[in-house]
Amino acid sequence: MKIKCDFVTNSSSASFVMYIKSSICYIEDFEVFLLDYIKEQSEECGAGSKHSDPKITEVSNGVYRVEEWTAMFNGFDDIPSWMIDMIVKSSLVINSCENGLPSEILEVGFDIKED
Repeated sequence: MKIKCDFVTNSSSASFVMYIKSSICYIEDFEVFLLDYIKEQSEECGAGSKHSDPKITEVSNGVYRVEEWTAMFNGFDDIPSWMIDMIVKSSLVINSCENGLPSEILEVGFDIKED
């Protein structure tokens, strides 16, 4: 429940925003790459994986803002599984140099914006 100025609402919508620095320079190519990554990750997670159609915009050359949205944000379980996968893999160190992400992904950042 939220108090907004002069009324109370049960709406707890939120946007999940991921900033991805990539070696892919063109947004069209990045969109194809990311949608394939999401599809592959969703198949690995099974029917329970959550995601909407991401909104992808280019922030600067090779840096992309990817946003997904949920109507009711209750907690960690509402974050799209592909985003969780990317966050976790970006923080891992495997064989002292790789992190488990595709080589096209150089850095990731994540933010939740509650509406």
